[in-house]
Amino acid sequence: MIWYLSLYIYHKMKLLNQNTSRMKSIALTIAIILLVGGGIRSQTYDRHYHPDYMWTNFDENFSEPKLDSSIWEPAIHFKRSLGFLVDSTITLNVTKGKLELKMQNVPNYLDSIWRTSGWEHIRSNYIGGEVSTKKKFRYGVFECKAKYALKSGSWPAFWLIGNDSTPCPPGGYGSEIDIAELTSVSDFPNMMHVIHRYYPPANCNESNIKNMNNKKYHVSRMPKYSTYKCVWTPAKIQYYIDDKLMHEVINNNYEWFPSLPLNLILSQQVTESYDLANEIKPVTPQTTYFDWVKVRQFFLAPEITCPDSITSKGTATMDVDSLATNILWKLVPSTLFTTPAGTGKTAHIERVPNVKGIGKIAYTFKMPSGEVFTSEKTFK
Repeated sequence: MIWYLSLYIYHKMKLLNQNTSRMKSIALTIAIILLVGGGIRSQTYDRHYHPDYMWTNFDENFSEPKLDSSIWEPAIHFKRSLGFLVDSTITLNVTKGKLELKMQNVPNYLDSIWRTSGWEHIRSNYIGGEVSTKKKFRYGVFECKAKYALKSGSWPAFWLIGNDSTPCPPGGYGSEIDIAELTSVSDFPNMMHVIHRYYPPANCNESNIKNMNNKKYHVSRMPKYSTYKCVWTPAKIQYYIDDKLMHEVINNNYEWFPSLPLNLILSQQVTESYDLANEIKPVTPQTTYFDWVKVRQFFLAPEITCPDSITSKGTATMDVDSLATNILWKLVPSTLFTTPAGTGKTAHIERVPNVKGIGKIAYTFKMPSGEVFTSEKTFK
């Protein structure tokens, strides 16, 4: 829009080139438009949630021959819908750099679920697999590349869940973000992006769960690898599939909006499948494949304090996250300064006498992942 308005005014100026005063007026209009337009395009971010300053806090590509027990915990003694979650080679494997989670038909399978009254023995005809990170995460970008099983009864998911660690009774509050949850009924797969809120239950054997936000839509029956991503900040949650924004939830000071640290979970569960006439038995076996999982978390974005003009000597300092290390700084062009480089957050700047020009200080630093970040500021 700005370039269009400027071009329009330029042509008007050509038509009015005999009128100098009007040319000056129009030239001033151009300057105002460009200035205001530039302000409209600029964007500021909370230093705690700046999209340019996120470090990779979790990066799993399943390169080991088996599941890394130092970071993952398989689910056991738990039943959702039709199937128990089981830690077994028939439900969970790492093969050729991929995590395989399988749903199987095992008639009359016996397992146990813990109740407040003790262990309860239950039978089921189906089992599935699920793993959870031992580490919890709060805000950031959560991504995975996966190929979901899509036939009837399949229930794969990439999700986050956690609570406030208050025991039951009286029970605590919890949150769940279903980043990419799929259910397939009659080979008709639907994708869901959901936020659940857990409230203290009256009965500790049952969850007091409420569905606070839900987006559901049909997806292709053709299995393929896709990248699923969630961007979670205190202000909003965005859901992406293959870098396409599919759903967004804005936090209008909702009590239920997730803010607790959450565990990341990968699962292949088994669910009921119905058509218009009756129940359809789940298709087994089915396998969901996870190629990689990555979590990037925000850190305090750097902020440089430096005079706008340095004629002789001056000082620049950078405020940065406490996890930052290997802090270096450099002045450019180097010919303007007596000491063009150094280390640490503080830079003592001294110009070469009688040499003028616009200068810039550029800081670099590392985060625990080894990733290098930069921050710059210019001065006269």
